[in-house]
Amino acid sequence: EKKPDHLTKINVTFYISPVINGVIRSGSQEDKEMTFGAMIDNEDTNLYEHTWRGVTKMETLWERAARNAINAKSRQDASKKKSFEWLCEKIRKEGWDNHNIIIAILDAKESIKVSPNITGLIAMELVKEFNKPALVLRDTELNGERVYGGSGRNGNFYGLPDLKAMLAAAGGLYQEGHANAFGSFLRKDQVDDIRNYFDTHLDAATFADTVYEVDYWFHTGETLDSEMLYEIASYDDLWGNSIPQPKFAMDINYTADEIRVMGADGSSLKISHDGIDFVAFKCKDLIAQLQAKESGHITIVGRPQLNE
Repeated sequence: EKKPDHLTKINVTFYISPVINGVIRSGSQEDKEMTFGAMIDNEDTNLYEHTWRGVTKMETLWERAARNAINAKSRQDASKKKSFEWLCEKIRKEGWDNHNIIIAILDAKESIKVSPNITGLIAMELVKEFNKPALVLRDTELNGERVYGGSGRNGNFYGLPDLKAMLAAAGGLYQEGHANAFGSFLRKDQVDDIRNYFDTHLDAATFADTVYEVDYWFHTGETLDSEMLYEIASYDDLWGNSIPQPKFAMDINYTADEIRVMGADGSSLKISHDGIDFVAFKCKDLIAQLQAKESGHITIVGRPQLNE
């Protein structure tokens, strides 16, 4: 967190909570106890030795806990990346992505390739990759019966009912949790029936196009209200779960001299137009499209942020 004396809900959500999540899922017992201890102790005056690459440094309890927590999060990310890439390959090979819901089944042998601690995280990555709701299930036992159990996740698809309710309507054995993030169990003989239910009860077009709901659309030729955008961006204490940051669409006519490619790998983009910097990350394909022309028209959807 860049400004620890001014925490916001969004900063906690995106920068602090994921690290704590990583400790819980991928840290050692010592990592967990140290993180918890650092959260409840504000009087520890000890300094602890830490040696890395032959250099010894002294650090406080909180520095030590934060370092270990970040390392645990890195291990979680590495495990998630490896499992995700393997599972995507299997999904495409099996043709599971040809349905309106991704149901990825892991047998007893394959289960070791996806840690139970990150099943929900993997399901969420599948939603992003295939633009469809996803279940990641493994061979397990429920009430003495061999079933498929794991996690379900859903995206913010326009007009799509909540996934938990739809699985219940399709005859799913047991779902427990939030509407679009929950634990899921299916009988082994009903997987194909669930896929068919989603194929017949959902229009594939639901997932073909991405629909953005915005608070205002600045159309071509309309002056961008930079003062209003700045004011909204300054209210960063307000935005969080259930009170999302306002989102805007903006039509702009750009020229090549307004485009700047950033980042060590050249995957980040900045378009400076009418005194506003539009920034996007991990978008090499978009950069290539924009650089192919001396000028063009683009519709941008984004949230106002203050650059500090």
